[in-house]
Amino acid sequence: MMPAKTRDVVPYQQALLFCNEDLTLTTSCRPDRMGGWSTLKPLNDYLDQMAETYAPILHSAFTLYTKGTGRKQIKQKLSAKYKVKARVINSAMNQAKTALDSMAEVKKSQKQALENKIHAYEEKITKEEENRRQWHSTVKWHKPKPGDVNRNRTWKAKIHNMKDRLHHMKMRLENWDTRKNRFCFGSRKLFNAQYHLHENGLKDHSEWKALWHKERTRLFYQIGSTDETCGNQICQFYPTGEPEWFEMKLRSGYSDDKTLYEHAVHVPYLYEELKEGILHGSVSYRFVKTEKGWYIQPAITIKQQKEPEYLNGMAGIDINDDFISVCWANRKREYLEFEDIPYPNNLSSKKNESKLKEILARVFQRARRKKYGVAIESISLTRKKTKIQKQWEKQYNHMLSRFPYTRYMDSCESISIRKEVPLYYVSPYWSSVLGDQHKEEFGISRHQGAAYIIASRALGYEEFYVKEKKNEVKEE
Repeated sequence: MMPAKTRDVVPYQQALLFCNEDLTLTTSCRPDRMGGWSTLKPLNDYLDQMAETYAPILHSAFTLYTKGTGRKQIKQKLSAKYKVKARVINSAMNQAKTALDSMAEVKKSQKQALENKIHAYEEKITKEEENRRQWHSTVKWHKPKPGDVNRNRTWKAKIHNMKDRLHHMKMRLENWDTRKNRFCFGSRKLFNAQYHLHENGLKDHSEWKALWHKERTRLFYQIGSTDETCGNQICQFYPTGEPEWFEMKLRSGYSDDKTLYEHAVHVPYLYEELKEGILHGSVSYRFVKTEKGWYIQPAITIKQQKEPEYLNGMAGIDINDDFISVCWANRKREYLEFEDIPYPNNLSSKKNESKLKEILARVFQRARRKKYGVAIESISLTRKKTKIQKQWEKQYNHMLSRFPYTRYMDSCESISIRKEVPLYYVSPYWSSVLGDQHKEEFGISRHQGAAYIIASRALGYEEFYVKEKKNEVKEE
């Protein structure tokens, strides 16, 4: 059995792989080009037509949801207006509801960020007023020096403007819950491009309109169900007996059309999980059109797994600005080895983001072979980013603003599910400070020591905390 977890000192979260009832894995595939153009062209034509029909259904469902219309009434209105099967309407309604729920979560995090920003701005104004007050008391105003009057006037104007901005932020926070839900299908960036055509490489408004229409009609969704054949009523994948190959049977979504489209598809990864989902669960399909053509993305629901009774050890990962430190420790918290792995620190491009995922995948793959768990820190930089100050070092502000922790955590969670490796979250408090104490003991760097602390906490060992500082750590 795993060691007992010290929840009172180190906040412990159960391994991600075993704490959720439903986990969803998504793979991607394309209709096989070797099947012949005679069967591929009708399929492409149908997918284009279905995407054109699906888009207004999705938009209408979202609008009705935002107005507070009930699910039953929405389905009745959409069924009367659009001549499609009920499963297509259910898919659009489900996707619209998911978008609305996601937007609510985003608004919640944005509200928290605004509250943090207001708090940071209040601290900044208080500090600015105190600095002015101290300076003001040192000036002999009966005989001021040249520039003192102008400096005082400029300083007062600066504080006034800061208070005015703070007032606007507080008014925005008071009216936050009354703001309407706004969601732009096709992206707001592309919508605003119509007002800046030349800057976005567009000749005229008609070219933008064609691009806008293309972006809004490039996908549709087919929801799955456990009581349907192969987990879905409209789209069904049948294993062919060959690894990675399936036979797709896609029924028309129109109520007056009984056409059946059949085509071979190649699933390069997660084909075993897809086969299991087809036999014993539900599979939802997302059809997305890119410059290369149509892609099919099956989403498989994985049941909750049983946590292993025994792990040989833990791999602790400490992420830094442009590299990650990995420490491997056994169950007795004995330090085994470490490694520093560089990664591209600019993750704005998908290429660099994929490189980070490849690096993490190798760590998780090795942990799977060694029967180890993987531990990372549970960090939120939202509050710290709202307190970025001009007087801080430019390099530190730049590092903080681009720190890829959200993408790093998302990548770890995704790989944990795919590789079936337990992922543990631990407290980040004092990990670097405590890791610094092991530098001479193991002959390692501070970051490698932090990775060792992370692994130790996931194994359940209580690290040393100074009692006098314990309250300060919790407040931080």
